[in-house]
Amino acid sequence: MENIDRFDNIVYSNLMGSGKILIILTLTAFLAFSCGSKPQTAKVDADDMVSVGDTFDPRRISQALYTSTRDEVQQFIEDLNTIIRNRNYQAWRACLSQEYFEEISSQENLRRISQQPAMRSRQIVLRTAEDYFIHVVVPSRNNPEMPDLRVDDIEFLSMNR
Repeated sequence: MENIDRFDNIVYSNLMGSGKILIILTLTAFLAFSCGSKPQTAKVDADDMVSVGDTFDPRRISQALYTSTRDEVQQFIEDLNTIIRNRNYQAWRACLSQEYFEEISSQENLRRISQQPAMRSRQIVLRTAEDYFIHVVVPSRNNPEMPDLRVDDIEFLSMNR
């Protein structure tokens, strides 16, 4: 909850300012890791895996696994950008985990976001998750001066994350 609050504060404080790159990068990372859809599976040799009983050590991730995972994350971000640019609420919704969707669509969250200066100055009151998508998510990705995002590096937190 604290991370989401901090994320919301960054997004809404900078939504209309010059910090749009931070918004886009933060939103992209957050959505990439909160997606509820099934990830594509990469073909990985048995040598690339760490056994279940072993303590996870990110240095043991093979280059092949690292590269395939980074490519999958990059593809996910590109797909997500296209969904948002096309204003496809239903496809965006399908990318979110149930937990994240419930958090952003809660009346408490929508009320709190609606009180942010960027929303108040534009007289926007969020009532639904679709309002959140239209007035927060879409504008955060709608900067024609912003180059497409590229994944330069990823960090493994565990074998599945």
